[in-house]
Amino acid sequence: MKTAMLTVAVMLAMPAFAFAHDKCYDDAKDQPALNACADAAFKKSDKKLNELYKQIETRLNDDADTTKLLVQAQRDWIKFRDAECAFQTTGAAGGSMMPMLVAQCMDSLTQSRVKDFEGYLKCEDGDMSCPVPAAAVSAAAPAAPVPAAAHGDMGFDVNVTLSKEAAAKLAAEKEGIAAFADYYGDPKPNAEKHANEIGQISVSPEEEWVKISGSGGQAHISGKKVDMQTLKWVEGDVKVNLNVASARKSSSDNLLGCDFIDGPLSKVQKQPVTLHCALIEENYDTELKP
Repeated sequence: MKTAMLTVAVMLAMPAFAFAHDKCYDDAKDQPALNACADAAFKKSDKKLNELYKQIETRLNDDADTTKLLVQAQRDWIKFRDAECAFQTTGAAGGSMMPMLVAQCMDSLTQSRVKDFEGYLKCEDGDMSCPVPAAAVSAAAPAAPVPAAAHGDMGFDVNVTLSKEAAAKLAAEKEGIAAFADYYGDPKPNAEKHANEIGQISVSPEEEWVKISGSGGQAHISGKKVDMQTLKWVEGDVKVNLNVASARKSSSDNLLGCDFIDGPLSKVQKQPVTLHCALIEENYDTELKP
C-alpha cells in the first residue's frame, strides 16, 4: 500500500519527509477537509517552533547582542518562509488546493527550522561554533531522574533494510538513516477536551528521533518521549506512528521511500518490525505495518 500522496504536484514541490502518513488526510472527504488537515499540521509545527524559540531566548537572557541577532534572524526567516511558499505554490494560485499547498510548504519549512532550534538547544558547554549557551545545571536542586521502568513498556524495535540501489547511494554519500516516532490514542469519553485538532490524544509532546546506520540495521525506540500522565486519557490501545527517512547529512531532501508503522503499540512490541526502504526514484510500493 502506498503512503497517501495527495497530488503529483505536492510530491514534486515538497520534501517527501513532510508528508508522513496522517490519519487526518485518510479521513478527509473533500478538498476543504484536506486544507484543514494541512493547516492543523502547520499550526502544530508552528507551536513547537515558538516553544523552542522561547527556550532559546531564555538561554540568551544575559546576552542582549545575541538576542537581537536571534530576533532579526527569525524575522528574516519568516519573510523567507512566506516568500518561498508563495513561489513554490504559484502554479496553484486561485485554485481550491492553494491553501493546502501553502500550509504544507510552511509546515515543511517550519519542521526544518524546528530541527535547527533543537540543535541549538543541544550545544555543549564551550562549543564556540554554537550561538546558544549550554543549559545550566543546578547543583542545588537537580531534576529528579525518571525511573527507566516508567518508560520500559513503551519501547519497541524496528529493523531497517535497504534496496541494493539505496544501500549504494547512502554509502557513496556517507548518508545515515533516521526514524521518527510519536505516540497517540483515542480519547476516553470524559477526556475529549484533551484531544488535539484531529480528535486524538497526543501522548508524546515531541517525536523521538533515533539514528540508524546508513547501511540499515536494528534500532530501539524507547518511548522516553511519552508523557505517562496523559495515558489516563486514552481509550484502549496506545498507538504509534513511525516513519523512516535519510538523515539529511548529504542533502536537505529525503532520499528514501520506506515502509512505515501506524497502529497499536502492542502489535509492534511482539517482535521487531522490518521496514524496507528504497530510493524515491525507484517508486517502491511502501507498506503500512504492522
